[in-house]
Amino acid sequence: MTEAALVEVLTERALFMKFNLRVSDFVPCDCPPEVARMVLARKGHNWTMPRLRAVISAPTLRPDGTVINEPGYDAETGLLLVGERLWRHVPENPSKREAVDALAVLSEPIASLPFVSESDRAAALALLITSVLRPGLKTAPMFAVSAPSAGTGKSLVVDVAAVMATGRRAAVITPTPDEAELEKRIGACALAGDQILSIDNVTHILRSDQLCQMLTQDEVQVRVLGSSKNVRIPATSLICATGNNLTVYGDLNRRTIQIRLDAKMERPEERHFKFDAVDLAMRKRPELVAAALTIVRAYWSAGLPNMAPPMGNFEDWSGLVRSSLIWLGLADCRGDVAAQRAADPEKDELAEIIEALPIGPFTAREIGIRVAESPLLREALSFFMERNGVFSSKRFGRYLARYSGTRIGGRCIEQMPRDNSNSSVWRIAGDDRDPKASPSEPEPGMADW
Repeated sequence: MTEAALVEVLTERALFMKFNLRVSDFVPCDCPPEVARMVLARKGHNWTMPRLRAVISAPTLRPDGTVINEPGYDAETGLLLVGERLWRHVPENPSKREAVDALAVLSEPIASLPFVSESDRAAALALLITSVLRPGLKTAPMFAVSAPSAGTGKSLVVDVAAVMATGRRAAVITPTPDEAELEKRIGACALAGDQILSIDNVTHILRSDQLCQMLTQDEVQVRVLGSSKNVRIPATSLICATGNNLTVYGDLNRRTIQIRLDAKMERPEERHFKFDAVDLAMRKRPELVAAALTIVRAYWSAGLPNMAPPMGNFEDWSGLVRSSLIWLGLADCRGDVAAQRAADPEKDELAEIIEALPIGPFTAREIGIRVAESPLLREALSFFMERNGVFSSKRFGRYLARYSGTRIGGRCIEQMPRDNSNSSVWRIAGDDRDPKASPSEPEPGMADW
């Protein structure tokens, strides 16, 4: 809240008086700006106002499994449920049969979508359940919806989830390969309190350290646009991304649940459906929210049996959402984890760099000199070239430090004792190439490495 806004609120809620010499008496006045500045400067010190974690517009679960379905502030969770809608009753101890019936209700809006496998269908159902539970969960993974061509239904899945959580379609974030710019866009939406953050139609490799933090931390710091000030906010947003053959990079890859669609036709947008999935979700929103809560409540009441193996950083989500769907006989929504990680472009990039680097010891500065002489090395290290065409030894040195010890195909980057100039020295450990052997077709400048 700005100073001017707080002045207006305080003026409306309290009576301020100042002495008027003309009438020799106190008369009403606006709140002095100094008072507003003093209140803002306290930043919560000795305030009795309860802490607000998030504003929600649909019922959700508390950590103990009970349902928040009454409008108003919930002191246990810090959640504020707004709206006057009458919500469906969720049984306190629903049976497994009731959970199966609820699963059929929840599946209705997405029944016509062309999922690649049963694990993808389970992942879509996990997204719908997570959209309702996210405010009460410590953390939740990102959901990435991918298809080989446009018009398959990627955004539709996210919109159905958004309708369940907020009553409206998802507000989308325009993707950009510039991580700094993407951070600003995501931060602005997080500050606005958006429950669903949808990065729509990603056409590049998706990578973001900020997204990794928002997925695994209870609170994050975001920068206020137009200011150098950072603010700490609760991380309660459900993050989604869509794209044709969407590729997720590095640590973000293992923090992602994939939903793959494939209509197996040239123009999937020309298909005809019996109903509009988003319109159905709008009309049946109370039933869909109740169905999602019933599934998890039934699993909770059953004693959380046969819980799925933990998913790092998302234990509470995995123990409730993922495990409840497996309990009902669905496939594991994580899908083929090995294949997902094998498709990580970070590993391909690292393998290519390791293959291109020299066999013997080297420094980042020496590599910068060799780049100009070796087309192979220049191509492998193109990411470290500045706009003016100069190789950035500093960025490359930080890359070597970050991936030191990470094994790819039995080889890894290893740091050696510093040289006489106190520069970091590196080598490729586990390399079975003969340092004395020359390549069959040596490139310029590489024969003497």
